[in-house]
Amino acid sequence: MNWYPDEIKTSLLDVDLDQLKKEGIEAIICDVDNTLCTHDELVISNEKKAWIKKAHDLGMKVILISNNHVGRIQKIADDLGCQAYGFSLKPLPHTYMKILKKNHLKKEHVICIGDQLFTDIWGAKGMKLKNIYVKPISEADIFYTRLSRKIENRILKERL
Repeated sequence: MNWYPDEIKTSLLDVDLDQLKKEGIEAIICDVDNTLCTHDELVISNEKKAWIKKAHDLGMKVILISNNHVGRIQKIADDLGCQAYGFSLKPLPHTYMKILKKNHLKKEHVICIGDQLFTDIWGAKGMKLKNIYVKPISEADIFYTRLSRKIENRILKERL
C-alpha cells in the first residue's frame, strides 16, 4: 500500500475549505489528537473552532474520529457541534464504514485529515478516501505513537 498522503499541510488551518467545497467534499473526517489539539487537551483553539464553523457554514459535516477514549472525544465534539467516534481502532475500516453509512456519504465526497500515516492516512487509503496529512501540533506523544513517528518521519523525508 502507498503510505504517502494525497496532500501534506503544515496545519489543519492550512486546509482550504472553499477548495474542498469546490471539489464536492460534503464531509471531513478529522482526527483529534495532535490534529485539533494535543493528546491531553480538551480545549480547541479559537482559530480551529472558526475553521470548523466555516466548514459547517459551507454545508460540510465535520466528523471527529480518534483512537482515544470515547468520553474525551465526545466532550470535544459536543463543544464543536460535531459527531464523534472515539476508540475507533484506526486504521481498521469499521468506523469509517459506520460514518459513511450513518451519514449517507459517497466515498468521493469525503476527505480525511490527520497527523499519523499509520492510523489516519492508512485508514483513509484503505477505504479509498481522499486524505490530507497535517504535521503534528506537538512532539509530545504517547509511547507507541513515538515509535511509529520515527518510521513515519523516514517515509515523509523520502518524499519531501
